[in-house]
Amino acid sequence: MALECLSDIEARGEGLPQAPLHVAAEGEDPLAWVFYTSGSTGTPKGAMFTERTLGRLFTAPMFATETPVLNVNFMPLSHIAGRLPLVASFLTGGRSYFVAESDLSTLFDDWALVRPTDLLLVPRVVEMLFQRYRSAVDRFTLEGVDIADAEAEATAEVRDQLLGGRVLQTFVSTAPLAAELGAFLDSCLDLHVGDLYGLTEVAPVIRDGIIARPSVIDYKLIDVPELGYFTTDKPYPRGELLVKSENSTPGYYKRPEVTAEAFDEDGYYRTGDIIARQQSEASSKEKVLQALGSAAKEIRGPLGETVTSIERFSAPIEQATTSSLEALKAYAIGDEKRSREGDLPSLPFFKRAVELDPNFAMAYARIGAVYGNLGELALAEENAQKAFDLRDRTSELEKFYITAHYNQSVTGEVPKSIENYELWIQTYPRDWTPRNNVSGDYQDIGEFQKAVVQGLECLRLQPNDVLPYQVVMGAYIRLNQLEEAKSIYKQAVDKKLDGMVVHSQRFAIAYLEGDAQEMEHQAAWASGNPEESIILLQKAQVAASRGQLKKARELSEQAFDSARKFDLQFSAALVAGWRGMFENWLGDSSAAKFWSSQALDLSHDQLVWPAAALALAGDFTRPQRVIDAAVKRHPKNTDLQQNWIPQVRAAIEIKRANPLGAIEILRPAEMLEANDVAPTFYRGLAYLSMKSGKEAAAEFKKVVDRRSIFPVVPLHSISRLGLARSLALAGDTAGARSAYQDLFAVWKDADPDLPLLKQAKAEYERLH
Repeated sequence: MALECLSDIEARGEGLPQAPLHVAAEGEDPLAWVFYTSGSTGTPKGAMFTERTLGRLFTAPMFATETPVLNVNFMPLSHIAGRLPLVASFLTGGRSYFVAESDLSTLFDDWALVRPTDLLLVPRVVEMLFQRYRSAVDRFTLEGVDIADAEAEATAEVRDQLLGGRVLQTFVSTAPLAAELGAFLDSCLDLHVGDLYGLTEVAPVIRDGIIARPSVIDYKLIDVPELGYFTTDKPYPRGELLVKSENSTPGYYKRPEVTAEAFDEDGYYRTGDIIARQQSEASSKEKVLQALGSAAKEIRGPLGETVTSIERFSAPIEQATTSSLEALKAYAIGDEKRSREGDLPSLPFFKRAVELDPNFAMAYARIGAVYGNLGELALAEENAQKAFDLRDRTSELEKFYITAHYNQSVTGEVPKSIENYELWIQTYPRDWTPRNNVSGDYQDIGEFQKAVVQGLECLRLQPNDVLPYQVVMGAYIRLNQLEEAKSIYKQAVDKKLDGMVVHSQRFAIAYLEGDAQEMEHQAAWASGNPEESIILLQKAQVAASRGQLKKARELSEQAFDSARKFDLQFSAALVAGWRGMFENWLGDSSAAKFWSSQALDLSHDQLVWPAAALALAGDFTRPQRVIDAAVKRHPKNTDLQQNWIPQVRAAIEIKRANPLGAIEILRPAEMLEANDVAPTFYRGLAYLSMKSGKEAAAEFKKVVDRRSIFPVVPLHSISRLGLARSLALAGDTAGARSAYQDLFAVWKDADPDLPLLKQAKAEYERLH
């Protein structure tokens, strides 16, 4: 035996030629990494990872985030759980920190210093966190704090001080987590804690209790007679879990005999883990859902749920949802369509669901929600009412959804709607739907920053549905944070979640930025789409805003014809309403009367605001009839009572030469005015007709300055003329001259024979 110094070995190695890099042959999937594992049993060994397997690991959905990941790594790098935090941080441009001591004695200090955004935990570490929490509770109670406050303060201490207060994502892996610890972690972090079950050899198998497809191709149970587990056991089949995965290791490094033992003849990996499976048989297709509900309830106890919880949340599935398997399938397809393509493509499937089961409350609620988003207010109300009448047949979670849409579409009470959503969020903090919808409600009342907060949290919880992208973009546009809105748009398009709404929002951003090329790009995308009338209307509004009445008329005709072609009555009514509005200011009163009446006819008087243009055109009778019916039909509707109806009444009073009455009528609209420029515009008109130039100028300037509120509507440019006239009336000649010049810049390509342009130029010439 000879002894050599390490330095001699290193020196000899430095003198050798450099080893050539391995070049894989065509079709070869070369070895890339070897990970430590004990396998399901036995001594340590090296699980091989090929380049293809690593490629799938690096592109896994769990790492799909644009937020830089900061984490603290306490697992050995020889283990795959030690590599995953590195992958997560490197892919997002973040940082991985390592604990100062491998025995975890400094882990809490390390967390407090780093303030991680992501946690990858194991049950042992969760237990350490829980003990720290219990110690804090005991400390606070000894100081005289009551138990509820002590628990709240201990939770805040763990979340905000120990963990740094900015954890956005958490996973627990390597072993099952006790139910008590899972509940503690959920409550403490106030976010969904992902529960991962997997093995080095096959990667993720189960995530949050659901088989991790498409990674898992198939799985099965086999008998383990030596331990007394059999697939014939009652009431639950039990046995060893075998998994076939697309991420399976090709085997153990230089251990072919162990590899052969680890996989069966069909390529299933033997996990060594014993699980139970619950199943129920149905006597017929009609009884499938009943059997499914029974199976779900029976297995919840063995999985750790308390008896109290099971009884509280155990409506039979055929009563809580539907007794028809075919109806449930149609409903599920509708939800999938809606998540990827938007509202309109999903509608036929929800309608089919209620045809198959006329008592399917949630399907009616979905139909109501879709019609509400499409603006079909009468149909939204009808279906929301049907769902509400059937709500006793639903689960607790479904009741929240149905009540929300009843508040939105039937009573129209926005404050009550927000109250319901906030309770829903407290009860089901992981559910993204209430956050999505309350974001829309916050936008309705002008609470745009709150809308962003809820919308972003919704997007974090559900990044694979188009609706959160829509609400976040809407809130950012209203805040005039256009770069942020464009970033959300790009995320939606990258995920192919680009329904018509996000494209119309992108069109509006392009208009605000003066990007004609992008506007045309969005219009080209919409061409031929059943909802193309949305962007055609936007183009018509832009033309009207620029004083191009002829072009606006042509585009509005196209939008109107397209909406009628695809049987989108409300969209047609919306086009007619705006046509009446800009005809009133740029065209002639007879055209304004015709198109405003069309809007009311097509919407069955549900779309109230076009009656204002009708009143300004000289017709008081029908507008009064419309608002009288609306007051009677929807006495508590926030938008109607505090926005649309005051607008129409103000228009009537202005035309009747009672501007002071108009100003008083508009007072209720102040609550919603942050999200609508029309009440401000009408108030400006009222002051102008009173010869109160200073007050009128203040109102018109608000409209001009708030370009990101309904950006493409012509009221912004018409308000420039109102501002110029008001300043002239107030004696501010220099200010009036500047305002007229701003208007002429916007109208530089206006129709030269536009009556309003001629008036404006004559007024400008008369300024001294």
